[in-house]
Amino acid sequence: MRLNLLEKAKEMKDLGARYITTVAYLNPETGERIIVKHLFDLNGKIEDITYEAGFSEVLESIKEVYPAVEWSEREVMELYGIEFTDYPEEEKKLLLASGMKKFPLLEVEKQKVLKKKHG
Repeated sequence: MRLNLLEKAKEMKDLGARYITTVAYLNPETGERIIVKHLFDLNGKIEDITYEAGFSEVLESIKEVYPAVEWSEREVMELYGIEFTDYPEEEKKLLLASGMKKFPLLEVEKQKVLKKKHG
């Protein structure tokens, strides 16, 4: 069953959770999917919404519930190639020059996984 990110974010908000940041990294075991984590502070304890995404997958943005997520989601889009809903084309670029098609962190992490697998 597909995780409904917006619904999960609303649940976190209803519990009083504050958004901290979003992190992403290549699954080190498979090298074939991106793990994305939205991190929250809930009464002094870190909670997360974690999911795995394919390289060209489009994920539901949670910026409707937590507007501060925008910068982190844009970084994930730009550095890993994952797309989030609700971002017009002109809002997608944050760090890299317009027209760049490669995703820098994805490429670096793929090389690390290949090196680990093949020595």
